[in-house]
Amino acid sequence: MNIVVIGVGYVGLITGLGLSHLNHKVQFVDIDSEKIKKLNNKVPPFYEPKLDEYLNDEVVGKNVKFSDNYDEIFWDNVDVIMVCVQTPSLDTHEVDTSFLNKVFEDLKKMNLWDDTAIIISADHGENQGELNVWGDHQTADHITNRVPLIIRWPGITDTNKGNTVENKFYNLDLTSTISQITSSTQPDRWDGINFTENLT
Repeated sequence: MNIVVIGVGYVGLITGLGLSHLNHKVQFVDIDSEKIKKLNNKVPPFYEPKLDEYLNDEVVGKNVKFSDNYDEIFWDNVDVIMVCVQTPSLDTHEVDTSFLNKVFEDLKKMNLWDDTAIIISADHGENQGELNVWGDHQTADHITNRVPLIIRWPGITDTNKGNTVENKFYNLDLTSTISQITSSTQPDRWDGINFTENLT
C-alpha cells in the first residue's frame, strides 16, 4: 500500500511506522519542522517503548519519508490518507478543530477528497464535561474507552454516507479494513477483522 500519514503524534507516527515495518510505503507530513528534523535524523520526538528501534529498522528505513511540506509528498497512487492531527481543548472547553479543517481544505484543493480513502482516528476518547470531567484518562467510563473513528471512502454507498455504525470494533481491526479497502494482502498473523461490510 501507499499511505500518507498527516500528523506525527503518538497515533500517526506509531501507526505509520508499524505499517511501514510490514513493507508498506508510508509518507509522513507534519507542520512541526523540529519533529520532522528529528525523525529524519532517526531521533524519537517523544518517548514510546521501542520507538527508537523502529526508526533505525532497516525495513522501515526503506519505506518511510518524513516532510514538513505537502509539495514534497508523492500524492500519485496514494491508497490511504490517515489524518492524525491534534484537536486540543479550548479555554471554553470546546474542541479546536482548526487543524482538522485545514487538512480537509488542503485535500479538497489537491483533488484528493473524493477518490481516496481518508481515515480519521485517535488513541482514546475525551470527556467534554460528562460526569463533570474534562480531559482523558481520568475515568473508566465508556466515553474515554471509545476511539473516535471516521472513514471517508469512495466505496461507501450514497445511502450509507454520514451514517453511524453501532457495531463494536477495535483498533486492531483498522489495519485489516485498510487492507480490504486497498485490495492489499493481509498477513496471516494479523488478528483484526475487516469491517468494510459495515461501511457499504
